[in-house]
Amino acid sequence: MKKIYQEPISIDNQVKNLIDLGLLVEDKLMLRKFLEEYPITG
Repeated sequence: MKKIYQEPISIDNQVKNLIDLGLLVEDKLMLRKFLEEYPITG
């Protein structure tokens, strides 16, 4: 099966998705910094 290239999800969308999944975030700015440093890769 051929792997299809997928654009990386924006940091803002990652933050929103994690919060939608039930993550309780007191400091969204800290979460953004973390995701910028350690991106979620599929």
